[in-house]
Amino acid sequence: MESRFLLGAGFRIKLKELNSIKTFIGIGAMQENEKYGLQTEPEKKLIRSTNYMKHTWNISESVQINNTVYFQAYVSDTKDYRVLYDGGLEIAIVESLSISMEVNYRYDNLPHGSLGKTYLQVSNGISFIF
Repeated sequence: MESRFLLGAGFRIKLKELNSIKTFIGIGAMQENEKYGLQTEPEKKLIRSTNYMKHTWNISESVQINNTVYFQAYVSDTKDYRVLYDGGLEIAIVESLSISMEVNYRYDNLPHGSLGKTYLQVSNGISFIF
């Protein structure tokens, strides 16, 4: 993909909030303009529904887990959909130092060109706030 432009709107509803757990759902729509380096399909412009569930769990003052699952479908062809998952764990070592792990998964039912249907990214990091 050479470039991607998104413009959208929607609304979010809080489903649950306990002392340490918050859960939301979001429903919306977005205009998606993408340019690819492919001769067979150089660009794509379409409107997708974008729906998600976000769950945040503050296990303690220093440990937080975030999970977000998205379902995005092309409004003119519901066979063209994708499911995305973003998950993360953040552990504060001290007030200004934390470590994190993130997982990003994508399933695209109708990928563009010869791109695969799925990918998985795992990343780790250290944050220092000064």
